[in-house]
Amino acid sequence: MRSSDPSRIAAFCASPVLIISRGWTILSDTMPPRRLTCARLGWLAACALALVITLSLAPASDATAAPVVPPSASAVPASNGSLVFLANKNLAPVAYLDHGVPSGLAIDLTRAIAARMPHSVQIRLTDWTRAQALVASGRADALIQINPTPERRKTYDFSDPFLESHFSIFVRQDGPDVSDVASLRGLRVGVEAGGLPQQVLGEDGHIPLTVVPSFPAAFRMLAAGKLDAVVVDYRVGMYVLATSRIKGIWTAGAPIGTTYSAIAVRKGDTALLDAVDTALRSIKADGTYDQIVKKWAVTDVVFETQGQIDRRFYSAVIAVLLVLLVSSLVWGLIVRRQMERRRSAQKALRVSQSLYEREHRIADTLQQAILEPLEPFPGVRAAVLYRPASSSANVGGDFYDLFRLDDGRVAIVVGDVSGKGLEAARLTSLIRDGIRAYALETADPRRLLERVNRLVHRHSPTDMFATVVYAVLDTRSGLLQYSCAGHPAPAVVSRDGAVMLDEGGGAIIGAFPNATFDARSVTLTADEVLVLYTDGITEARAGGDFFGEERLVEALDELRRTSLDRLPERLVETTLRYTGGTLSDDTVVLTVSLERADAPAPVAADGPAVGARNR
Repeated sequence: MRSSDPSRIAAFCASPVLIISRGWTILSDTMPPRRLTCARLGWLAACALALVITLSLAPASDATAAPVVPPSASAVPASNGSLVFLANKNLAPVAYLDHGVPSGLAIDLTRAIAARMPHSVQIRLTDWTRAQALVASGRADALIQINPTPERRKTYDFSDPFLESHFSIFVRQDGPDVSDVASLRGLRVGVEAGGLPQQVLGEDGHIPLTVVPSFPAAFRMLAAGKLDAVVVDYRVGMYVLATSRIKGIWTAGAPIGTTYSAIAVRKGDTALLDAVDTALRSIKADGTYDQIVKKWAVTDVVFETQGQIDRRFYSAVIAVLLVLLVSSLVWGLIVRRQMERRRSAQKALRVSQSLYEREHRIADTLQQAILEPLEPFPGVRAAVLYRPASSSANVGGDFYDLFRLDDGRVAIVVGDVSGKGLEAARLTSLIRDGIRAYALETADPRRLLERVNRLVHRHSPTDMFATVVYAVLDTRSGLLQYSCAGHPAPAVVSRDGAVMLDEGGGAIIGAFPNATFDARSVTLTADEVLVLYTDGITEARAGGDFFGEERLVEALDELRRTSLDRLPERLVETTLRYTGGTLSDDTVVLTVSLERADAPAPVAADGPAVGARNR
């Protein structure tokens, strides 16, 4: 798009200068001396405002408008018998959340397919790597908008062609000269984890790939010079550039590939695949498919002719002259109203600040009551560390609990509530108190979580959830029974090393009223330590990489001779070294072990050591 000639702007500015000078003279001749200064200031301010409006109306180099895409929601397998189809949460406008509702080209096509299938279908959006793992493991039924590759065909069966995709190379206009895949060698290229560009470009060992957290972040990194290129579906790239208003980026060369995506099901699920193919052929045959694709067609940048630019420019000149003529008459009223609004805004700000401080004090008080020191019990030893993401952060939702049951048993709880502030503290208190109450009525961890889930679903906001691990330890026999509700699995540490226990699956607390949970059991010895934690550990990031379960096991293995009391602190220190000294989320680490009178007291360099377990 062409911008206005500087000489044209200079010619325009000459007329306002004459008007300003003439207005100044008229004010000097007609206004009383005591009001002259205010009148002159008002006149200058009005003229300055008019010039700003004029410049803002001048044609820009390019402009595109599009709706803002809200954050995506995590996918949770359905528990009501419906099929669960998963899509990539980072693929707007192909798949994204619009005010909490799945939307996009691929989503509309899938809805049309589902309407002609004999099954009820729920569409969820999540991280693409996790979505593929859920379908591969049978916890979800199908993947939407996935490109077939030889490697993927080992795990999934693919439908008829679903949607055409052009994977284009996006570069800065002033960046390196890129024309094809070969010219990307040696350049920093951003790709999505698990996507087709990562698989295709990863086969060339000379192209350093950077896995990006999201495509908006990738284009910001490209604009800032932290990446040399981003390879993404053309629809997605153009949509991100439009919604984020990032300038100076274009496509280079031909696409690295043009493929047809599909809907994928787990290998061998021929019945579901046949139902999908039948419905897909039906919507193609009657024109439904073409209507949906046309509705989501990519809108390119619109260019203006010089005549259009001139007409808009001179229209702006006329508008500014009219503004200058009337601004001196209404300036006094504008100043008065602005002063009244400022006073009202300052008053509202003071009230808002007071309410915020009051809410923060209440939430902090609730959290301090929840995160009270552990109570010592006969037959068990425990230590805990709670670390907020930062000292200035709002009150978080991580919590823990340890309380005595009958017959020598001890209940152990670690959880993580979504959000921060007063609502998070209130939901944390509801879950903690609910667990303590229901623990008096049932000894089965999974039954307890089912009752807590129904309690939270009835009495908490619809957009707030929690993950919880609840365990019961028999201090006489060492039997540990536990159940996880969307929470990371516990770990067990011995002198021989560390192992992760089976999480057993399970929905998050509060998502579905009739969710069910699995229970697992393991026998601990007095020489072993049970480690429970929140995702502040496993999801700590260094660049784009998570700390993850593998590094957690390696860290616990290295710390296996650390005393139980110091193990939480040492584990958090290891995580901080990995991230460079910061944590993006609150963190809880709780360690528990049996304490028997006949057990020897092992000694390590920094205190009593974690014991060994024969496996």
